[in-house]
Amino acid sequence: MPLTTSELAYLGARLLEERTRVPGTMKQYGADLDETQQEAAGDLSTMSYHPADEGTDTFDREFDAQELRRVSGELRDIDDALERLYHTPKSFGRDERSGVEVPFARLN
Repeated sequence: MPLTTSELAYLGARLLEERTRVPGTMKQYGADLDETQQEAAGDLSTMSYHPADEGTDTFDREFDAQELRRVSGELRDIDDALERLYHTPKSFGRDERSGVEVPFARLN
């Protein structure tokens, strides 16, 4: 059974809500990456107290970069879904490859 108008409106509102949330998350991870390792760790000098501290700092920066990539992919997915919702609402909610209808609960 195709999605109803109210279900489409609800999903559109959810997507727009997520669309406003994601840039803030991206900004957070981007700000973390913009900090120097010294600033991020709160160190007073550029020398680490222990070599493991440097490894931890490097891990944290790599984690932030990975999360920024993941969240930017999420933003692309949201934009793609919004475009499909507004341009082809009758086919929204169908698997793009098989054409099988995706249950509303899954879309939500």
